[in-house]
Amino acid sequence: MQVSRLEIKGFKSFGDRVVINFDEGITGIVGPNGCGKSNIVDAIRWVLGEQKTRNLRSDKMENVIFNGSKTRKPVQMAEVSITFDNNKGILPTEYSQVTVTRKYYRNGDSEYMLNGVTCRLKDINELFLDTGIGSDSYAIIELKMVDEILNDKENSRRLLFEEAAGISKFRVRKKQTLKKLEETDADLERVEDVLFEIGKNMKTLERQAKQAIKYFQLKDDYKKFSLEYARRNINQYQQTLERLDQDVQRETELKESYVLAVTEAEDAIADQKAELNLTQEQLAEMQKTMQVQTAKLRQLENDIKLKSERSNFLKERMTQLRQQISQDTANLEHTQESIVELRDELIQVQDSFAGAEEQVNTLKEQLQEANEQKLSLQEAFQELTQEQRSKQNAVFQLNKSLEISQVQIQNLTQDLEQLRQQQLTAEEDAAVLQEQLQEAQAELEEKTSTLVSLQAKEESLLHNIEKTETDIEGLKEQLVVLNRKRDARQNQYNLTKSLVENMEGFPEAIKYLAQSDDWSKPAPLLSDIIVCEPDYKSLIESHLEPYMNFFVVEELQDAVEAIALLKQHNKGRANFIILTEIEELEPTATFSDGALKAAFEVTKADKKYSSLLKYILRNVYISDESEEDFSAEDYRTIILKDGSAIKKPLSLSGGSVGLFDGSRLGRKQNLEQLAEELEQLQQEVELMQSRINAQQQILLNYRSESQKDVIKQLEKEVAKLQQDLLTVRIKNEQHQQNRKNSDQKQQELQQRLDDLYVQSQQVSPQAEEDMQELKQLEERLAVLNSQINQQQEQIMVISGMYNQENIQFHQLKNRFGSLQQEISYKQKTVETNQERIAGLRQELQKSEEETVEATDFIEENEALVQTMVEARREFGYELDAVEKKYFSLRGDLDEKDKTIRELQRKRQNADELLMRMQQTINDTRIKLVSVQERLGAEFNIATEELKQPIPEMEHDGLFQLSNEELNKNISEIKSSLDRMGPVNAMAAEAMSRSKSETDLSQSNVTTW
Repeated sequence: MQVSRLEIKGFKSFGDRVVINFDEGITGIVGPNGCGKSNIVDAIRWVLGEQKTRNLRSDKMENVIFNGSKTRKPVQMAEVSITFDNNKGILPTEYSQVTVTRKYYRNGDSEYMLNGVTCRLKDINELFLDTGIGSDSYAIIELKMVDEILNDKENSRRLLFEEAAGISKFRVRKKQTLKKLEETDADLERVEDVLFEIGKNMKTLERQAKQAIKYFQLKDDYKKFSLEYARRNINQYQQTLERLDQDVQRETELKESYVLAVTEAEDAIADQKAELNLTQEQLAEMQKTMQVQTAKLRQLENDIKLKSERSNFLKERMTQLRQQISQDTANLEHTQESIVELRDELIQVQDSFAGAEEQVNTLKEQLQEANEQKLSLQEAFQELTQEQRSKQNAVFQLNKSLEISQVQIQNLTQDLEQLRQQQLTAEEDAAVLQEQLQEAQAELEEKTSTLVSLQAKEESLLHNIEKTETDIEGLKEQLVVLNRKRDARQNQYNLTKSLVENMEGFPEAIKYLAQSDDWSKPAPLLSDIIVCEPDYKSLIESHLEPYMNFFVVEELQDAVEAIALLKQHNKGRANFIILTEIEELEPTATFSDGALKAAFEVTKADKKYSSLLKYILRNVYISDESEEDFSAEDYRTIILKDGSAIKKPLSLSGGSVGLFDGSRLGRKQNLEQLAEELEQLQQEVELMQSRINAQQQILLNYRSESQKDVIKQLEKEVAKLQQDLLTVRIKNEQHQQNRKNSDQKQQELQQRLDDLYVQSQQVSPQAEEDMQELKQLEERLAVLNSQINQQQEQIMVISGMYNQENIQFHQLKNRFGSLQQEISYKQKTVETNQERIAGLRQELQKSEEETVEATDFIEENEALVQTMVEARREFGYELDAVEKKYFSLRGDLDEKDKTIRELQRKRQNADELLMRMQQTINDTRIKLVSVQERLGAEFNIATEELKQPIPEMEHDGLFQLSNEELNKNISEIKSSLDRMGPVNAMAAEAMSRSKSETDLSQSNVTTW
């Protein structure tokens, strides 16, 4: 017998159904940590009947059900099936394959099956008894169980041997038999308790039996009275229903007569209504025509009025321009005269400035020479002073040295004798140290040369590694920048694509037409056909905001078809621009005018939309200036470049600029451009990544060539040799230094001794000479001090003259600069006036031309207005006649409608009366059904049984009682039943049964 198949579903980590076939040759299941190997062992143990959650590595049994993940929901059931091959008949069953299935639900229900048949856990345990297979058998061995067997914990080794010997089933059966005997003993002990309790309850049952007999007697009386009362109520309700049915039939016939009269009256006025509808349609058509003619007339009159007002404004403006030109011309001549005067004054100041500059330079040179002479005298004075002090110190030292020399001569003689003895022993040690030094130096040179060669190579390699790492970091930073830029463009592309595809922000009508297949000639939106320079997108979009959601159709029929679709599907309203009508107007393009930039020049569209672009951007300009010039440009549309205001003829709008203003214009073109940028950025990212990979490969090659370990070992050896060489060299140098110091000290002592002898002979005459030189130096110092004071007085005189000339020089210099600035300002003023005069003259010429055009327009259209007024008056007479006819027909129909409404009111009253009667019938039927249902529920009697009087009731004299007396008797009996409280209806039967059980228990106890 062996396991052939294991099927797991919803158990622990197995959310899906997993089937494991243990075919021939399979000896184990392997896999990485966390893959679920232990869960397979837990599944085998669980399906064989394991009840301890600790053995399943869980806190509670519900945790064995798959609890879901981030992407999957939890399941409601865990199921495991295990199949055994029973070819050898080890299991006590006739099947060759045995499948054990266990299911567990989240509500706590559990189910076991053998070969698909529901069974008990006990049946499964008995089936596998003495086979070595079970949830607690050693067929499933964990790591901790091996330790328990080796340590013989809780007789685990004995249990293993008993199971192998086949005696475990007898141990289980013995345990079950002993448990049954214990349960039987417990039952015998309880028999005495039961007998005592039965005897105790006998008296209570007897009392309850008497109360039950009285209760049933009252219940029978209650039934008789209730049935008679119900029979009378049912007869009354049935009579009421028959009377109400007759009333309903009568009112129904009256209602039908009203309906017939209303129908005949409506048929009589049908022809008049048709005539009224035709007259109403004719009147509506004529009123619409009248409104169109009136609108055209008002529009023409408004145009004439605007042209007239514009002509008057231009005439006033021309007068102002002529006055401004004459005033600017006078100012220009005056400014030019001032420039000539300033240039003459500039020449005079320039001459005076040159003379003052020459005088200042002369005085400056004199002052500098005087300061240099004073400085030389002061330096000579300081040198003599220093020399005097030196002589004073020399005289003092000579006197002092005469006394010290005698003492030093004696000490030096003793020191020289000691040094001669030390030199004799030092020569022998010097030869030994010299040999050690030569050997250590030769070995160090050999190791050092090898180390230097390796270090040079390693340093070159480290330099290459550092350079490569720097290049990689730079490339990575560039890659991060490119990735950020690509992600930003990708997000912008996705957002724009979503807006274009989903048409977010557009009304429902726009979305429907853009996505509809029923529109034969789909048209683009105005916002999709215009492309604008980035700096002006928000400005153009603000100006075209009312028309951004307009569809641009080629012909009027296309717009009519779209409107029909919207009306048919109830999708709202949409607006349309008709290209053919725009092209008939032949609009002209608007170009920049001075500081005003034409909006037409910063936008573009396909050639077929050029006329539309010229029309909607006619006389639209973009200005860098403030709102102060709006009043001078009222016939144009001026848009401030910062987007804060838009001045149109007769209107002004403005405010703050939104963050996303300009994003709707040319979305589709922006989407294509973003797609190209994304593709280019992706190529750059891939190229940069390939460069980084190449540099990283080069870096790995460099690092593999490194010889740091060899260099470190050589450095340690060289350091040790240097330390040894340093030790020998220090000893040698110390010895040589000691010897040298000894020789030097001997020479110094001998020299000092000789010097002391010579010095003592020369000090006396030298002291007298130094005293004479000191007196001469003091006399020279007095002469130099007098010369320095005279030179200081001369410097003060020259400095005063220099300061006066310097002040005058700077005044002339400042005046010269101010004149130059004033001339430059005047010159700029002249140029500005000339430019303004030219602009004013150009504006004057344009105003004159526009005035002539306005006058011609007024003369041409005044006659047309008069003709249209006459035609409108004639049409008004015809409209009045049609209105009189319409209202006459309407009055007749109103009278007939009044009669029909009166009939309808009577029919409605009849309907309301019928509804009230029907409601009464329904209420009566509900009461009747309620009585019948109460009889069926309370007494189990059908209605047919009450149609005839019951003989028992006649015998009791109930027919002679009135309804009030019956109702009173029923209430009294019901109150008596309620006061009795709960009644044990089975008390008599329970009392007899208790007596028989007592007799039987006593006989059983006697038998045992």
